[in-house]
Amino acid sequence: MKPDPENLSTQLNNIILIAGSILSEKVDEQYKLDLLADPKNAALHASYGYFLEVMGQLEEAGEELKSSLDLDPRRVATRINYGRLLYRLGHPEEAEKEFKIALEIDPKNAATHTNYGFLLQKTNRLEEAEREYKLALLANSTDLTAYVNYGTLLDKMNRLEDAEEQYKKALEIDPQNPVIHSNYGVILYKLDRVNEAEKQHKLALMSNPKCAAIHYNYGILLDGLGRLEEAEKEFKIALEIDPENSNYNYRGLHFKVDNHSKFQNAIHYDYGFMLDKMNRPKEAENEFKTALEIDPRSSDLHYYYGQFLYENDRKEEAEREYKLALVFDSKNLAAHSSYAILLDKMGMLEEAEEHYKIALEIDPQNSINHNNYGYLLDRTGRIDQAEEHYKIALNIDPQNLTTHANYVNLLNTRNRFEEAEKHYKILLANDSKNRELNYNYAHILYDMDRLKEAAKHCKNFLKYDPNYADIRFLYSLTILHLPRISDRKVKKEMEKAARLFAESGNNFYEHITRAIIYDALANKYYQLAQKYNIEETNSKCWKYTDISGDEYIEAGKQSGEGSEGELLTLGYIKKGKARVRKIVLYTIYPNNSSDSENFKKIINGIQEAAEFYKKAAEASTEENKICNACFVSMSVFADMLDCMRAIIEKRTFTDLDNKVPIWKNKLSYSHEVYIGNNKGELFVDSLYKAIDCMQNLKKYKEDAMFLDEKAVEECIMELIEVTNNIEGPLQKILYSSAEQMDIHREQIKTWDGTITPCFTLPESEPSALKKFLIKTVNMLKLIIKYINTLILVILTAVIGVIVTVYSENIINLFNAFISLLSNYFN
Repeated sequence: MKPDPENLSTQLNNIILIAGSILSEKVDEQYKLDLLADPKNAALHASYGYFLEVMGQLEEAGEELKSSLDLDPRRVATRINYGRLLYRLGHPEEAEKEFKIALEIDPKNAATHTNYGFLLQKTNRLEEAEREYKLALLANSTDLTAYVNYGTLLDKMNRLEDAEEQYKKALEIDPQNPVIHSNYGVILYKLDRVNEAEKQHKLALMSNPKCAAIHYNYGILLDGLGRLEEAEKEFKIALEIDPENSNYNYRGLHFKVDNHSKFQNAIHYDYGFMLDKMNRPKEAENEFKTALEIDPRSSDLHYYYGQFLYENDRKEEAEREYKLALVFDSKNLAAHSSYAILLDKMGMLEEAEEHYKIALEIDPQNSINHNNYGYLLDRTGRIDQAEEHYKIALNIDPQNLTTHANYVNLLNTRNRFEEAEKHYKILLANDSKNRELNYNYAHILYDMDRLKEAAKHCKNFLKYDPNYADIRFLYSLTILHLPRISDRKVKKEMEKAARLFAESGNNFYEHITRAIIYDALANKYYQLAQKYNIEETNSKCWKYTDISGDEYIEAGKQSGEGSEGELLTLGYIKKGKARVRKIVLYTIYPNNSSDSENFKKIINGIQEAAEFYKKAAEASTEENKICNACFVSMSVFADMLDCMRAIIEKRTFTDLDNKVPIWKNKLSYSHEVYIGNNKGELFVDSLYKAIDCMQNLKKYKEDAMFLDEKAVEECIMELIEVTNNIEGPLQKILYSSAEQMDIHREQIKTWDGTITPCFTLPESEPSALKKFLIKTVNMLKLIIKYINTLILVILTAVIGVIVTVYSENIINLFNAFISLLSNYFN
């Protein structure tokens, strides 16, 4: 605020008012003598009060100004000074009363409007403050302080162009004023007009090279420009000069800080932050500690020191400083916000939430706190509340990119891809070359089945950055589904991605990339095989499945501890699936080999598949009872086929009675696994019925009844009924698997929004592909049990075909049901 010295005593004429100098003690003695001689002189009390304020004796100054007003209540200048003093003493409400009384006495007093505006500005009543500055300038168009203070207000309101206009008008009144040049330089720097900003700071220093505050402001500019050595020089000069004046005023104008101690601290902690950037943390910490020695009760200083400690990963010490900051100022918004972030990082989410709530009560329009609180709510499963805070944050600050990133992650997890796309476009408009953003945007296009757009986006980015393995992998996956794209092109792109991973030392990603692409190729050819019964299509289907299994196994070996078991299990399951898919070739394309040879190959294939499922069970990090049950069931089934081959070849077969108890004993294990699971129990019951059918067939043969069409028809109908009983549960399993994949679909997304703490750097995130692969593995782990259950049920369907060996078209019917096995298995 601006003092009004218009009624200073004539005895002060010999006092030289140099900023920061100590006024003569003789002046104090003279005032006391004058007041003894004339105790009712209101002007003398007012002048003495102003003198005591300059001397730093604020309480005594207040008493003198109050005495002056008691003697003459209509002294406007005294009311202004008394209002200013009350504000400095921490009584803003009482100060406001004095300014209002002054305005009742003289509504057009520019000094009153200016000082009242300053009080309103400091108490965050910005619109009211602007009104007062306008009234001050209306009353006095040459009020320099009003222009400067108004410029400062507009700066705070982020109306930088308007602030510039006020400083220009101030310079027209006083072209050599160093303070105005310095403050104008700050505005120009914020407007990104760096050269003009530096020119203004230099002009300020030309006018007053001994002003510490100007050196300090120039140091801030140089620090922001990354010219740290030059900035350090300016900070050191400011600390060397550091005048003793308790108020940094120049011709009634106020600098950025209100008093001497705060100014000193500002230099120390800004210098400290700069030293930290220069990788000189010990020196930086010394500056923070020095600042706290000057003012140990400063809430802001404890907060800034806490920030320094937080950024240097000294979280417990940072927590101590945040707590102290809140002890000295329970309404310190920045301290609440940063403490909430710290608590969040420490996993103390309930405590963090409390501080976010307090911060939002203090400032409901703070977009950063809405974003950070939304991020916490998102991670604790309160999606609707999180979305509400993200929307509020974006309504306050539509350009808050971190909020866009966090919100887009929420939308992805809810499969709201169209809404997510809008936010990706905003993010990409700001950072079009960002690797992860481009990857994730291409991925949602892929998820929305807009494959051409996804492939185009990947291809365009690869022109800019051809060595980004993540997006090259996605490109290979995307073009795989496009028409008229050869396997060769897909595998070529996939191998480029795998090679890039290998060159960077990521052998795990090298193999998992091949595994996923070959798996996708296998599924592509499986779909084609359902439409077109072509030998080449079926052959590629099982071969790609087999390669995929090999790559999953190798990826598991490269992954080390953690996901090794899951990947090995998945790899062996793929190998088993490949053997089942291969059986189709034997049944449909015998290649002129005998039916007996094909049947033997089928049995061997089933037995090989069973062995792979056994390995899958052994590789599982947990006791995988489903895999074990699958292995047991397939072993029993393979043995049944072997027995059936003997019947087909009309060999004497007398061992069935011995095998049946063994089969039933093994199936009892599967029965225990599926207790309480209707689909599993139905499957086991079906196998038991199949055994009964085989016993009946043996009986028919022994009784020479195998030519009895009625008996054969009854057996066939019984097995058809078993097959029909399996069909319903089979479809439910397929639906359940698809449902599970939908539930975990969001795990494929790789964009993980990160909070934006005040003055802290975001922690590094894993690459997009890494998160995609890890989460894909987790997803596959969850559906392994469904795949295995599916295998068990489907294999049973084959049993319904075996009895037809007694009919005239035995081989054709057997081939048809083997095809059914492959269809449902996949």
